[in-house]
Amino acid sequence: MSTLVETVTEEPTLALAHHLADLSRKPEEQSALVDNPEATRFIGRTESLFSEENWVELVAHLLGATDALFEKELSDKDVEGAFTIIANLVSKSSSRQDQLSSAEAIAAKLSAKPTDRPALRLRLLFFVYNQLKHPYGRYAVYVKALEVARDGKAPEQVIPTLRKLDALIKEWAIGGKEQRGLFLLATQILREGKTKDSKKDAFAFLVKYLATFSKDEASAPEAKEGAIRAAVDYIKTPDAFQSDLLDLAPVQALETDTEHAPVYELLTIFLLKTVEAYIGWEKKHGALLQKLGLSHEDNLTKSRLLSLSALGAQTSSGEISYKQVEETLLIEEDDVELWIVRAIAAKVLEAKLDQLRQVVVINRTTQRVFGPPQWKELQTRLASWQQNLEHVSAVLHRARASGQVIPNGVQEAVH
Repeated sequence: MSTLVETVTEEPTLALAHHLADLSRKPEEQSALVDNPEATRFIGRTESLFSEENWVELVAHLLGATDALFEKELSDKDVEGAFTIIANLVSKSSSRQDQLSSAEAIAAKLSAKPTDRPALRLRLLFFVYNQLKHPYGRYAVYVKALEVARDGKAPEQVIPTLRKLDALIKEWAIGGKEQRGLFLLATQILREGKTKDSKKDAFAFLVKYLATFSKDEASAPEAKEGAIRAAVDYIKTPDAFQSDLLDLAPVQALETDTEHAPVYELLTIFLLKTVEAYIGWEKKHGALLQKLGLSHEDNLTKSRLLSLSALGAQTSSGEISYKQVEETLLIEEDDVELWIVRAIAAKVLEAKLDQLRQVVVINRTTQRVFGPPQWKELQTRLASWQQNLEHVSAVLHRARASGQVIPNGVQEAVH
């Protein structure tokens, strides 16, 4: 088996050419005494391009022979050595466009067979990435790396880089369509991830992907497919309670789509309505649940938790009665406390049970959506708190003026 060995005197690129030429020989041509015109021409062409400093053509020429590196099952070290030599030629070009062209050619070669040693291909792609100064070139190589990770089933190799994607996008200064492709790739990769947060992160990137579609593009097949996937993912994820999906154009477009309107209706039930509405929907569209990969029992559980959250958010007194919980969740009286405890455990509510008065004292609830009505409610509450503080401050001021002693703790709480 031929191995790439650089001598002290031989230029690495020319040594690589001889190595690749040797790999291309048929078994019966392995002897140095057997002439191989094809190998001779390959080496001669390499020497000619090298002396002319035609780096773009030289990179393309060498890449044409690199399939043998994988086909001959050379060690990772040998393959890395060969591609490192080729990648180092990229920076020799004085033209940034030539550098970009060569880098894209290397990336295309490495990503052509993603299932063949994907970890090695990814290491090489990131080496090429780091060789580049051209922002768009870096973006182009990174895309190929993501494609290899996705198609080669090697998500863990690139998932750490996805955490920096927003910063990288700014660095590359790419447009909306390029960002859309990246967000979709990130979603697909994270779906295959094994970390605890992979599915949650995949959903976040899917939302970013959908946000790149304008109203005019919202009915495109890929937008529709993404919107349905997002709706199903939100409903299916047991600890996803808050979402702005209804603000996205592709999701809104489902409402008027004859085939997919029931999916939109189901999503609005989870985000805006109660378990009673879900039960009514399930009676009409129960067969659709299996097609979407959803479980009626899981849906019922999540719908009840969300209904309880909505009930807590609507109260002005800060309390809801056990009877309200029973009627809203459509459950037995004996199950009321169980569901309240489940909601607290799921962090849908922060609350305390007052068993003597049969009420739930609400400290905080999770808002399913946060739009203009929620902002208005928050503004009203803040105004009320400010008014109460001003009233207390005025009382303290009058007390101080009349010579009354005010405990330090009270003064600090107000100020």
